[in-house]
Amino acid sequence: MKSFAHRTDIGLVRERNEDVCESFSIKVKNQDIYCAILADGMGGHQAGEIASQIFLEIAKDIIQSLVAKNLSYVNWRAVIESIFFQANQFIFDTAKRINKDGMGTTGVITIVDGNKLIGGWVGDSRIYRYSKKNLHQLSKDHSIVQLLIDNGHIGKEEGRYHPKKHILLRAIGTSADECYPDIVEYSLQSEDLVLLCSDGLSGKLYDEEIASIIEFGLDKESQILHKYKTDSDKTVDLKEEILKNDPLYYITGLLISKAKEYGGEDNISVCMLKSEQQGNNFWENLRKLWSNSNRKKTVKIPVLPDL
Repeated sequence: MKSFAHRTDIGLVRERNEDVCESFSIKVKNQDIYCAILADGMGGHQAGEIASQIFLEIAKDIIQSLVAKNLSYVNWRAVIESIFFQANQFIFDTAKRINKDGMGTTGVITIVDGNKLIGGWVGDSRIYRYSKKNLHQLSKDHSIVQLLIDNGHIGKEEGRYHPKKHILLRAIGTSADECYPDIVEYSLQSEDLVLLCSDGLSGKLYDEEIASIIEFGLDKESQILHKYKTDSDKTVDLKEEILKNDPLYYITGLLISKAKEYGGEDNISVCMLKSEQQGNNFWENLRKLWSNSNRKKTVKIPVLPDL
């Protein structure tokens, strides 16, 4: 079983949120497919908001349209490429129509089909895999700074503070030329977690910090389950608590709060998908304990941070 969550925040400085993100599931041939989409718009004067929203809506429409087609197999690489091609043309045409030259967006999509992860991206929004307490960057930024790093002109640490770190070499909608995403495919292990984020997060937190926050959030998951097993002196209906305290959503809140603590100059967006080991899903375990209990029990679930 997989779970998913997403959250976006305007940050502490910007007047508008030009980021968008969404995570959801669909069924193809009775198989649950888990999807995450994230975009970071650019262009100013509301142009970035328009571009990122167009990318999100086109991606959702194309992915969700697969449900009605009753397909026995989906070529996800082709689907992802089609999304970027169509979104690029639509955003470029829209910019011309509304006189918003330079309007564009980054974009990243991940699909989890069984234990297979397929991800595509354009720009500097990122895909990470969290596995065995370590964070691995799967995407590579399409930016001037990344090019300088690749060619050995600067180090990775210097790149974090480079004055041109926000200049992209590739974006969606800024040119009529076809927009080709880079695509990665990975086999996920049980309990792996996939994270998508805008540079409002990756530009503020080191990979090690992100990994530590994820580890802390997942440990909270275990603590909740332990308290449910041991604390039986009070009665409370857990339904609402379960609905509003999804562990991955809790982690997205922790990540965004930390980025804001470090300044929050940019919009901040995070999507998460988690691969669950068969028979070891947190919420399934909680429901089993609940159904096997003769009385209601209290769970002291951590409160989500104010954002």
